[in-house]
Amino acid sequence: FRCKYCDRSFSISSNLQRHVRNIHNKEKPFKCHLCNRCFGQQTNLDRHLKKHEHENVPGGERLCGPA
Repeated sequence: FRCKYCDRSFSISSNLQRHVRNIHNKEKPFKCHLCNRCFGQQTNLDRHLKKHEHENVPGGERLCGPA
């Protein structure tokens, strides 16, 4: 399965679909409920959420930096 926007090719059609959504359409449907940062893939959000586990600041708020 070849991407119509670039030279990348994929053996699985769902990987091509994810590539087009994330790279070419810039879609980021997975949003962190703690800081509102958005990600193109669930796995990236999951990795990001682990950064919040030990990030308590005064007042009970949680902050995060770049993933």
